[in-house]
Amino acid sequence: MKKFLQLLGLGVLLHTSAQAGHDNAPIGARAIGMGNASVTLRDSWSMFNNIGGLAGVKQKEVGVFVGNKFNNKSFTTVAAGFAAPLRENKNGVIAVNVQRFGDDLLSQSRAGIGYGHQIAGVSLGIQVDYLQTSVSEIGSKGVFGIQFGGVAEITPELLIGAHIFNVTQAKIADYQNERLPTVMKAGLSYRPTKTLMLNIETEKDIDYKARVKAGVEYEIVKKVYLRTGINTNNFSNFFGIGVKQSLFDFDYAATTHTKLGWSHAFSLSYKFLSRKTSAKPSNPSADL
Repeated sequence: MKKFLQLLGLGVLLHTSAQAGHDNAPIGARAIGMGNASVTLRDSWSMFNNIGGLAGVKQKEVGVFVGNKFNNKSFTTVAAGFAAPLRENKNGVIAVNVQRFGDDLLSQSRAGIGYGHQIAGVSLGIQVDYLQTSVSEIGSKGVFGIQFGGVAEITPELLIGAHIFNVTQAKIADYQNERLPTVMKAGLSYRPTKTLMLNIETEKDIDYKARVKAGVEYEIVKKVYLRTGINTNNFSNFFGIGVKQSLFDFDYAATTHTKLGWSHAFSLSYKFLSRKTSAKPSNPSADL
């Protein structure tokens, strides 16, 4: 009975929240802390959130992420990714990543390989994913999907971004012609100073109503960042904090549901500094 209730609750969650594995919910506590308003961010977590921002990665970087919803282990997401510039980013950036949501009863897994490249002030990216859903005692089904996106720098203070997940509308089951979600999002980022970022974007699953997401990041002291954000359409509040160092970035985010309780997310990334990079002063704001 307990497993049945878990499965029922999970089904409701997947249809009412953009936090599950196959709808391209943001990965990385930085993005989550800003209310998932991440379409214009240009860092290594772009491989999960908007592959178009991947070109912002300047050195090899590996990251791990753990997120849990409502203190229930069945609603846990784990992810890891690796990004590497080609010829010091002259030929773009490649990335490989994996993620898993759920438990032994029901899980969703994804593995992807992506590429991003920047020309002038515009960066574009594309990623191929293999997505698999597994249900205990029933089996599993996997399909391939494609996503692409871009980020454009209108001025140093103003950026716009757009992304579409599952362009091919991959079918996951013949029953009722069930397909993976196709999700589109677009937004802008205004950065009036080097310490303040204001983001807003709209996200639309083709089968559901659009939602608006807004987020703020503020460098309260050097290399320490406070974040907050909100979402409409199932209104949610988000909070986060991050610390950026020359080698490590650590981020934490939290959100709360009035009936289900708290959700938490942690991410840690490590940069492999090249000789040229290590000789230069660290600039934590360069990947904003």
